Amino acid sequence: MNKKQIFMGIIMIAMLLFTACAKKTTDATSNTETTMTEGQMQSSQQNTAAQEQTKTTDKQQGETTQESKIAAAEQTGAAAAAKSTMMSKSSTTTETTNDAASSKTTASQGSTSISTSTETASSGVDVFTVKAFRFGYQPDTLTVKKGDLVKITVENEDGMHGIKLLAFGVQDMDYVQFTADKAGTYTWYCDNFCGTGHGSMSGTLTVEG
Repeated sequence: MNKKQIFMGIIMIAMLLFTACAKKTTDATSNTETTMTEGQMQSSQQNTAAQEQTKTTDKQQGETTQESKIAAAEQTGAAAAAKSTMMSKSSTTTETTNDAASSKTTASQGSTSISTSTETASSGVDVFTVKAFRFGYQPDTLTVKKGDLVKITVENEDGMHGIKLLAFGVQDMDYVQFTADKAGTYTWYCDNFCGTGHGSMSGTLTVEG
């Protein structure tokens, strides 16, 4: 075997090796591309599924929100109707109460008017002012008719005095008022202790029958 044949053999081996390496590189590149394509497809499918899930969720939320709004509107309408009914009933009750109160007031006024007229027709009103001092009254004698309404006002000129008329159950330091419903002569006394002559400080009321 000469040198030329050896050189050609080396060249052939080198070509075979180059060819084998090139094939491996091609196969690896193809596998890589295939893997990338599959990964992209899976990623795309996942993205599509996520988008569909998001759309479904948004749709469900929208339907739920719409149903909630409808329910709230129905509740609001029902509340408004109930409030209107209550206000109507309250108004009716108030009007009925006012009418009853008005009728009662009118009847009361009529009754009072009749009572006052009867009293005025059957009795008089006697008003007196009595000056009180130590130890007496001015005037110290009063006369009225049986059935009269009597009012005696006390004007204190020194210290604090008053009138106590036990026959008609009245006593006060300012004034007494009563109906002289029984005939006779009655004595009144000072209502407030005013000194050594307090016990003899008195006046007389005569009721003529």
